[in-house]
Amino acid sequence: MKTKNLIKQICPPILWHLISKKVNQIRNSKNKYDLRRWWSGEDLIGSGIRFKKNFKVEDFKIYTAMIDKEIRETIKINPQKKIKINSNNDLRNLEIIFSIGVRSLGESTPGNVQVLINGSKIVEISNLLNHKWNNAYFNNLNDKINNIEVVNNTNEILYFACPITFEKFQENEKIKNVFLVVLDQPDFSTFNELFQSKELPFINEFFDKGYNFENFYSVAEWTIPCFDSIFSGKYPSDHGFFDLKCSSTLKENHGENIMSYMNQRSFSTFGVSRSKGHHAGFQFNDDFDRLLYFEDKGISNIDDDSKISMETINHLNLNNNGKNFVFLHFMSTHSPYIKPNISEEKNLNPIRHGDPKKEYNDSIIGYGASKVEPIMDNAKVNSIIDRQKERIKKIDAQLGLLLSFIEKKKQKKNTIFILTSDHGPNHLNKNGQSMMNKMRLNIPLLIYDFNVDKMINVKNFVSQIDIYPIIRSFFEKNPDKTSITLPYGTKSENIISESIFNNLYQASIRNDNHIYNFSCEFDASNLTINLKKILENKVEIMNNNGQDKEEDLLINYQGQIKKHLLKSKKLKILG
Repeated sequence: MKTKNLIKQICPPILWHLISKKVNQIRNSKNKYDLRRWWSGEDLIGSGIRFKKNFKVEDFKIYTAMIDKEIRETIKINPQKKIKINSNNDLRNLEIIFSIGVRSLGESTPGNVQVLINGSKIVEISNLLNHKWNNAYFNNLNDKINNIEVVNNTNEILYFACPITFEKFQENEKIKNVFLVVLDQPDFSTFNELFQSKELPFINEFFDKGYNFENFYSVAEWTIPCFDSIFSGKYPSDHGFFDLKCSSTLKENHGENIMSYMNQRSFSTFGVSRSKGHHAGFQFNDDFDRLLYFEDKGISNIDDDSKISMETINHLNLNNNGKNFVFLHFMSTHSPYIKPNISEEKNLNPIRHGDPKKEYNDSIIGYGASKVEPIMDNAKVNSIIDRQKERIKKIDAQLGLLLSFIEKKKQKKNTIFILTSDHGPNHLNKNGQSMMNKMRLNIPLLIYDFNVDKMINVKNFVSQIDIYPIIRSFFEKNPDKTSITLPYGTKSENIISESIFNNLYQASIRNDNHIYNFSCEFDASNLTINLKKILENKVEIMNNNGQDKEEDLLINYQGQIKKHLLKSKKLKILG
């Protein structure tokens, strides 16, 4: 480790980055990881799905490019060249934005870029700013767009991004904005303690009506499967993104989801992702008009999180006449809570580690079935919980900028706002405790719903696969009777949480009366779950009333797990 740090100190930063990246690629390829996880801004061949919505681009190579943290579908235009694309839709009376990016040394690029519609010049930007999208906005173009010509009068390669169109919000429509905001790793107990004690002033003031779900559970134990379940309404065993080794054979992780649904309803889709599995490497940008990606880099997480609300406000101002779906992912609430600021440290114990990461690692006294199940020293864990609370308070202040903007713009009456997390912390396991424990799985779900007149506590058991049906229920009546949850409909199935990792399948079923934990062997090499090789099969009776027999419950719940797994199209089930 000392040798590594010494080399890092004497190496130029660019060279160190290239060396580290190459070493990681070799190591991860050897371990058969999904190498898409390590995408960090390189140009990729794009699907063309955004362009094809409005333009004929069969003769062009489409690239996915990230400039200034924003991922866009683009066509590259060589120096002193031009392109012409034809339209396949009537784009009159829409708001439209053209974006051109350039990567070059210096602050700007000499020359200009011109955009012509039907042969008439409407855009000419000289001295394009480098490493930024240069944008030109138009409101209600009167003539039908037959073709767009883009002329590169510079000596650099230009990136012409797919033009974004915005449809206006109509007076007869009720919902203008839908927000889905995910904080990484807060559990329900810690978050709700702060919420109920009014220590989150911006969140407390904004969520004055709607629902606070007390029994909302994540479907998995870490970010990537949780996100894919939120977006798709499917369990990890069904969508397949449960392990970065097993996912390497899967081509994409979007398909039908919340974003494509909102696109179909003419909502502009804007996202900020911090997730290693939700960026251009996995074609996650295909579902967004605009997607920003702030890579998880540990010490800079809190600084990057502070930019998210302002970036969102910029987009809301851009499309202030239209409808917006917004997905935001805040990462700095994930332990260890790196780079605490002065206001956080004010409330921490003055007798502590200065380095949160060192404090976190020194509190680990062992592990469960894998390295993602650290067992913590009970005497030391309180300091880590205190850090978590302070970080959540910090996010409240950062999120407050956006919440205040919505209120000041008088858009709250037409806004649905969903605030949740992906999963709870992994650092509170006790020796012998299942990884699928309540602290890790029970997470917050707050929904601001302008259709009710107060904040209501909901005790119904709810899962992340219900988020998509809940959003659909704001626009449709009973879109999916089997999974929709109260208070937006009826739900007939128990909730299931599952982990498919290394050589182990773990699952839990929770309801008012029972907690059922199950585990068996998983063969990652051929994606096979072997129900014959059971490692854990037990039920905890919370509310018996003298009616439930443990043996009958075990048979019943084990049957539910098998029925659940047989729905998977990605896994083989034995037993």
